[in-house]
Amino acid sequence: MATAMNRARRLPEAGRAPRPARNKPARKKAKRTPLQRLLHMLYVLLVVVSAAVVVVFCLKQFLFREPQVEQQVQIPVDPSPQLTGAPEQSGAGAVLEMERRDKVYTCLIMGVDDGNGNADTIMVATYDVPNQKVGLVSIPRDTLVDVDRTVKKINAAYGAGGVEQVRREVSTLLGIPLDFYVKIELNAFKDLVNAVGGVYFDVPIDMDYDDPLQDLHIHLKAGYQRLNGDQAMQLVRFRKGYANADIGRVDTQQAFLKAMLSQILTGVTLDNVGTITRTIFDRVETDASLTDMLYFGEQALGLDLEQGMSMATLPGDGQVTYRGVDYYYELYEEETLEIINAYLNPYTTEITPEAAHIFHVSG
Repeated sequence: MATAMNRARRLPEAGRAPRPARNKPARKKAKRTPLQRLLHMLYVLLVVVSAAVVVVFCLKQFLFREPQVEQQVQIPVDPSPQLTGAPEQSGAGAVLEMERRDKVYTCLIMGVDDGNGNADTIMVATYDVPNQKVGLVSIPRDTLVDVDRTVKKINAAYGAGGVEQVRREVSTLLGIPLDFYVKIELNAFKDLVNAVGGVYFDVPIDMDYDDPLQDLHIHLKAGYQRLNGDQAMQLVRFRKGYANADIGRVDTQQAFLKAMLSQILTGVTLDNVGTITRTIFDRVETDASLTDMLYFGEQALGLDLEQGMSMATLPGDGQVTYRGVDYYYELYEEETLEIINAYLNPYTTEITPEAAHIFHVSG
């Protein structure tokens, strides 16, 4: 009964309009003080920066990973079965156990001329990342090696078995593993020089040579100048005018490579970085992955080429005749080992004659 009466009281009287509901005034949002606005902006900025740092860190860990190589290396005392296919002799299974230094990497660098099927240029580089040191050593293309083929020059390895055969023979000769290789053909070399806008270089001598059979024409004047791709190719292929023939050519190749690397490291701009990158990816062959290249590229930013890069050529006698073939380059063992240990050794201990395999006509 009481409940019904209460409901009746709440019903509007007949004939009277219901009382309109009162609109509650909206609560005014409190204004932030200048200090509160500043703190809010700083908070948002901190969140954005923190997120960016996390993203960059993750990308760095993924894209700039340190290359992984075997730290323990076994070097065969007698490598002939691997290189020649000859049956293993007693003691051929003996190996030397070598331990590598941390973050020290090696790379085979090859220049290839499609016209003759041989490796025109062979170099090996060792990059000591912690100490920011690079050693670059040229191997003369006529270097005598102990292999099972008629022409025992190391540059003939490419025609015999491609990059991997060159890799095996160079690794056996020096007694070191080759972690990566880079192969560049002459036309790609021209494109790369053009991509960096040419290279300033002091041409050591006047160069004049014509070989219609190879369609090779070299005409350069001595002196400091900017070389375009075609002129650079002429420079690195010329060898007839040097007093020491192919060794003079090798010295010039090394000096030019250093000049080109210096220009790339210091002269990359937003205008040419795309062209340089495309040329490297499209025209240069390598087994280094993208993450490997990004890692080495980042590390190389701290490399001073003038102080941190050393170059040499394996010493020897280029007038040796062996089994009816002239002009072999026979390495001097003692001096060669000194250069290998000074410029290329990735190990914690020295490379010995048992680890390197330097072939002699007399032995």
